[in-house]
Order: sequence, then structure tokens, then C-alpha cells
Amino acid sequence: MGKRCERNLSRSSVCYCLGSKAVPSPHSATRNGERYFKKGYDHIRQEIGPTQLAYFVKTQDRSYPLRTVCEVLGLQRSSYYFCTSPREAGRLQHENKQLEQEVKRVYHAQKGIYGAPKIYAELKRTNALPFAYSLKRIQRIMRRLGLRSVVLKKYRPFRSDRKIYQGGQDLLKRDFHSSRRNEKWVSDITYVHTSRNGWCYLASIMDLATNKIVGWHFSKTMDKECVLQALDHAIATQKPAKGCILHSDRGSQYTSNKYRHTVNTNGFKQSFSAKGCPYDNAPIESFHAIFKKEFVYLTTLHSYEDAIEFLNLLRAVIIEIVFTVGLVTKPLNKWRISSIHT
Repeated sequence: MGKRCERNLSRSSVCYCLGSKAVPSPHSATRNGERYFKKGYDHIRQEIGPTQLAYFVKTQDRSYPLRTVCEVLGLQRSSYYFCTSPREAGRLQHENKQLEQEVKRVYHAQKGIYGAPKIYAELKRTNALPFAYSLKRIQRIMRRLGLRSVVLKKYRPFRSDRKIYQGGQDLLKRDFHSSRRNEKWVSDITYVHTSRNGWCYLASIMDLATNKIVGWHFSKTMDKECVLQALDHAIATQKPAKGCILHSDRGSQYTSNKYRHTVNTNGFKQSFSAKGCPYDNAPIESFHAIFKKEFVYLTTLHSYEDAIEFLNLLRAVIIEIVFTVGLVTKPLNKWRISSIHT
């Protein structure tokens, strides 16, 4: 009897038995000409989890076998029995309350920066909860609580027709690993917007051995003096030996005669990324992206002076988060941690 019911079962009949409107076949047109949307049925219940779906199935007067109904609704039978057990229902409710508290604790401790993957990794690292949970479970809880992390806009490559410096070689060749300090440095410039002074510019230099920012300079103009000040800062604080590789893109600031003269005078080996390829300079590009996403974009900077004050206070704020809260100490955040030791 069960097999005969399953053989004659249609989507519309199951929906009728479950008290829902009939859904047209994917291969047939409706009366008004609309056609079946492939994912439309899932969209209706996109916020319904396995527990809610299991209780929905349990409360319906079914005319078809449970196996067939679960298959049509995309629900595992084991999940159905697990979620509808009275003992398991109470345990899951208690676990979800604990999990919600821990998710909110980590989320607010990180100023709303962390998303589900980082919160999941942090809870696993600290063993804060005695029961098992998954990343998807964390995601469901964050959606239910309305918690959203800082989202970075999708990167769009920029192409320019201006003449690019063709000299120099790529000495790094995307080998971003280093076992000695002051062996490989990467540098770049990023934009920081202020409401009164417009765009300002931050030049940074990172040591690949420690992932630390060893030199930086903030300026109103994006010229060779900006990158020279950052280089002078790095040389004064690190005193590198001759032979250190200094990598950058092919911007006019890094290919200017004055900058190249300073590089050669101090014994650096200058290295350049390929034309229009930011991936050759990925570590410093990644640092600047995270720095702006998690700090600059969350702050309103009115002027150049406000930005200077913000940058001077930022390291102290990050140090307080790291050593007081003790959360950002894993490889997921190595760029963020490394930046505070300048």
C-alpha cells in the first residue's frame, strides 16, 4: 500500500495533504502563463530549520508514509525522530540558549566584526561549550538573533591605460614565507576618506617574517614623499642589513628616481609586482583590506587631524581587545594582530 501511494504521489497532492497550496509541475505552465521556479519552493521555507519542519510534519494528518513526506520536504527521517523526541527537544532548547549566549558574547566582544566562521572557530578554540555544534548551527542562530558581521565590498580590478614602469623584476614570485626578520618587506598605499579633507593616504611596510607593520606614514597627498617617509620610518626602527627584498607595485611613487635612489643607497633589493596584478603583493593588500573593513569603515573621520589621532589611538585599542578580552589570537586574524606591534 505504501509503495502504491508513493508511486502515485505528486508534489501538489503532498502539498494539499500538508495544508499548502498546490505547486505546478516544473514542466507545465500555469493558467496565467507563469512557470515553475526551480528554487521557489525552498524559498518559501528558507528560514525553517529541521526542528520546526519536523514538528510541522508531526502535527499534520498525513495520508502518505512518513518516508515519502520527509523525502519530498527534504527532511531526513533520523532528524525527524531526533527532533520530535521529548527528551531531545528539551535538550536542544537548553543547548540553543547556551549557544546563543556564547555567540552574543563573542560577537559583542569583537565590536560586531566577527561573522559565523570566526565565531565558530573561536568557540572551538576555547572549548566554551560541552556539546557538539556545527558552523551551520551558528549561522542559523546569528540569523535568528539578527547579528551580521562587517561585510567587505567585492573586489573589482581596476584597469588603466596610463604608461606603467616596465623595469625591475619580481623577486618574491609570491613566496610570502620568510624565516628571518628583515629579509622580505612588502609595501603599498591605501586610501582613507575624510569628510572635510577628502581622500588621505596611508603608506605601509610589512615584514613577512613577523607579519608586522614595520613602517608607515599618513599623508594628504599620494606622492613619493609619502612612501619615502614610510621607508625612513622602517629603516630607523628596524635597521635592516643589506640584501633585504623590498616589494611593491609599479606605482609612480615606488618607481620615482628619489625613491629608487633611497632604496639602492640602503642596500635593498627592489622587487615589483606584475602589471595590474595585486595578487603578487597579497599580504599587504590583505592587511589594508581588513584594516579598513574592521576599523576605518566603522569610524567617521572628519579631517586629516582626526585621522592622525585615530591612527595613533588605534594600536592601544587593539592591544586592549587582544590582551583584555583574549579572543583574537589565532591564524584567522594574524594580519590584525601583527599590525599592533609597530
